[in-house]
Amino acid sequence: MSLPSIQNVAKPGAKPAKRKAVSDVVALSVGGEGVPAVRVRKTKDGTLEVTAAAVLDLPGNLPDSQAVAEADVTRWALPRAFQAARAAIAVVSPQGSLRLTEDAAEVDGSVRRAALKTAGDLPSLVATLPEYQAAWTARLFPEGRRPTACSIQLASSASLNVLLAAAGKQNVVAFLASPASTALVGVQGGDPVFYREYGEGQKDIRSALMANMRIDAEMAESILNDAMVDPTPVIEPILRPLFRQAEIAGDYLMRRGNAGVDRFVIIGLKSGLRYWSSIFELMTGQVLTEIEPDAGLRWNCKKPDTAKTGLSVFTAAFGAARAVLEEA
Repeated sequence: MSLPSIQNVAKPGAKPAKRKAVSDVVALSVGGEGVPAVRVRKTKDGTLEVTAAAVLDLPGNLPDSQAVAEADVTRWALPRAFQAARAAIAVVSPQGSLRLTEDAAEVDGSVRRAALKTAGDLPSLVATLPEYQAAWTARLFPEGRRPTACSIQLASSASLNVLLAAAGKQNVVAFLASPASTALVGVQGGDPVFYREYGEGQKDIRSALMANMRIDAEMAESILNDAMVDPTPVIEPILRPLFRQAEIAGDYLMRRGNAGVDRFVIIGLKSGLRYWSSIFELMTGQVLTEIEPDAGLRWNCKKPDTAKTGLSVFTAAFGAARAVLEEA
């Protein structure tokens, strides 16, 4: 299962236009720092293979108003290694939303939306993005040049695709970490049955370290990635409420399906995994493990230098690629 694209969905209740099966796609994440991009193709035996990956330096910023979007004439020309025929784009937008909710049918031309019905007894998982941001994103690639945009997703729903691919039919409680927030997800039998976003996360940890230790952002990230200084006293108060919610989500899965949680996992964490894991185990008695965003993919190119951040910056891009290729 993968989350639906909001490409070509202008009205509530409309369905995305059918497209030919895609076997080679470049996927990009826009709206954050730089433009993380991956090119992934599906081989004849069904394997997903990474053929290029890099954080690209491309012009323009995701617009925050319709007026800005209409005035922006930004167009992208990708490096040759990323010139697949089709492009899938994950959008990092504070104005977007992803939540389990009733799929109301009122017409709102200012919003693109897509809904996925998961478990039969639950509301749909609905993704929304302002129309002007969706339209701006689709226009990034000029006509007549490779690639052509075929899919637009929220970065959060794209990242969720990575989790769903890795979870299979297991019962999983997951943290989807992003710079600005943390989403808590419950997956049961392959279906997302719980999804909620929280404001706390990586940005708060970094800010707390900077204020407490009077250091800059780079030094804060360095502390989270080594063992020279133990930042646990600063981190623990921020993570405790999140971890309590994870316990509640685990109880919900138990009540709903009369089956325990197989795994507690985290995806997209830039730094500090050892501290998230150790605090989680001390607090809950459970093990918290990481799922890499390239889980299940084969590399047929040199991996990018991610010594400081791992592959976390590519999480949404890999998820956007999966959404397209797993339909083929």
